[in-house]
Amino acid sequence: MPRLIIRPGGLGDTVLLAPALAALREAGERSIHLVGYPERLEPLRAAGLVSRTWSLDRWMSSPEGVLGVLAEQGSVEDPERCAIESFFDRLPDSLPKRLAVRIHPPAPDPGSGIHVVDHLALSLGVTLAHPKSAPLAILLDWRRDDVENRIWMHPGGGGEFKRWPLERFLALGETLRQEQMEVRFLVGEAEAGWVETIAAHGIAVDQPDDPLALARLFRAENLFVGNDSGPGHLAALMGLRTLTIFGPTDPRMWAPWGPRARFLAPDETERWPSVERALLEAARILSIPG
Repeated sequence: MPRLIIRPGGLGDTVLLAPALAALREAGERSIHLVGYPERLEPLRAAGLVSRTWSLDRWMSSPEGVLGVLAEQGSVEDPERCAIESFFDRLPDSLPKRLAVRIHPPAPDPGSGIHVVDHLALSLGVTLAHPKSAPLAILLDWRRDDVENRIWMHPGGGGEFKRWPLERFLALGETLRQEQMEVRFLVGEAEAGWVETIAAHGIAVDQPDDPLALARLFRAENLFVGNDSGPGHLAALMGLRTLTIFGPTDPRMWAPWGPRARFLAPDETERWPSVERALLEAARILSIPG
């Protein structure tokens, strides 16, 4: 049966569907369609995990149009036989009442200890195999070149409360550069005001326009250091080495998913992990002598 999944949200919320989608593909599902925010859906489409993507606006304004196009393409012989799964609690006003929609919470209950990836998979009826896979690895550039040992630092995040202070990223970057590592910062539109501050430290800054442009920057042996944010989730799902620095959010629920993903959380004496702790963990990942 064809499946239509509605999953709006930030980049991280969106790409964390990848393990569940990969499991559905492995189980033989070939007609999977996804509704959300177009740019954020692109990594999933480019990786071949979904058949087609649709904007949330189109779904909310014309659900019969979406189902009709699927029927015309042969993806849905009978719209009433399409499994509709929504992680969004609003339904289109014009959605035919005869269609059954399963509505799921967008995330597990706080304090449950359930990872959001497991929650999404269980909601869609699949169980994930461990160890964690890299379902977006197909997006990774495997060329071996002079940027293999590059360290990407992303000081941004979906909310200020999730951001390790910029000055700590700069201090960590300076120390790693002294170890002959190439360090580059990634900033989005929301962090554009930081470019001058970062550049004043002699550190290069990249500002990719969209998630696929970001993915094209990465190489297999790069290290990504960042906050609990969409770019970090994308990097981990592609199979990069990642170090995610947590503050108030719960890594049991939101730790990046990938075979080489690591994280640091504050201990009982601190609000945020220290630069020294971050440096020690980065050195372990990079095998820098102590």
